[in-house]
Amino acid sequence: MKIIKLIIKNAEIFDYEMLSQNLIIFLEFNKIIKNYFNWSIIQEIETRNDEIDLFRGNTIENKSLGYFMKYIGQNYILELFSPIVEEILNTKESFEIIEIKLQEKDNLLENQERLSKIAQKTLHRILDSMSYIPLNIRYFAQMLWNKAKSKFPNAKYSLLTGFFFLRFLSPIIAVPERNGITFKKIDPNSRRAFVLVSKTIQNIANRAQFKEQTMSFLNPLVSQYENKIKIFLDSLIDPFFLTKYQNQNVLIYSQTESNYEVCWGTDLYGEHFKIEKGKLQINSKLFLKFGDFFQISEAKYLNSLIKIFDFLQQSEIYQKILDLLNDDLTLQQKFKNVFL
Repeated sequence: MKIIKLIIKNAEIFDYEMLSQNLIIFLEFNKIIKNYFNWSIIQEIETRNDEIDLFRGNTIENKSLGYFMKYIGQNYILELFSPIVEEILNTKESFEIIEIKLQEKDNLLENQERLSKIAQKTLHRILDSMSYIPLNIRYFAQMLWNKAKSKFPNAKYSLLTGFFFLRFLSPIIAVPERNGITFKKIDPNSRRAFVLVSKTIQNIANRAQFKEQTMSFLNPLVSQYENKIKIFLDSLIDPFFLTKYQNQNVLIYSQTESNYEVCWGTDLYGEHFKIEKGKLQINSKLFLKFGDFFQISEAKYLNSLIKIFDFLQQSEIYQKILDLLNDDLTLQQKFKNVFL
């Protein structure tokens, strides 16, 4: 972890995206990802003075948390957003709500109604998805709150909104093609719809009135969904699902017909569960392996190492880290063994 901390500390902002993605692969392959997030969460809480800033900064630690959730939540987001994305892509009518940008055939009120309906449909799918949110995501949400509540006792909803919506769902809605939800070409009208729906969902989740005059027609939705959002966030960290598994490596779910199954264990295999009517039922057989992320191939791991090494060499951080490790020759040799 000392090496990872040094890499993060010396990185420039334009390296954050690349490092966030590849560090996650490196950490998971070496089975130290929980140690990393335990450190990064504590770091985030200790360095913030205002609860509104929690997990909302443009840092490698926050970005890597977002990437991690996308990886372990891939099946979840496909199940959640595929119908919405397909509906928007198949809609020929406009979603534009800025009057000067309207085409001659467009009607502003109809566009506003169209956006409101698709945003509410998206929100309803999210609010109804608790039974198949990956348990690992719920575990991290609970861990965030448990570590933050002593310093920020009133921050529960802003913290969980930043974690689940800002870091996870909202960016996926805005650019669904980057997350494997669609492989179709995104036309300008659909792109505009995705961005507006993402912004609408985030504002409603924040329980904040829209400041832009062009979106103020959506303000009634903020108060309409305020309590529902709070109930959803409370359920996200419900100890019924999480207390029993807090010391386990809970993985993602797989959908089979109408039942949702989750996998947990200390390795890439685990016990077989299904959730029916809020009750957890155990199946004795081992669960199947998961896909590409949790089954990180050596080739994928090496590819990430190469990218990290290239970054270290080009930014001259490699030598700097070696110098900083002069007082720990064993760790210095480990660093050389990994990145040489």
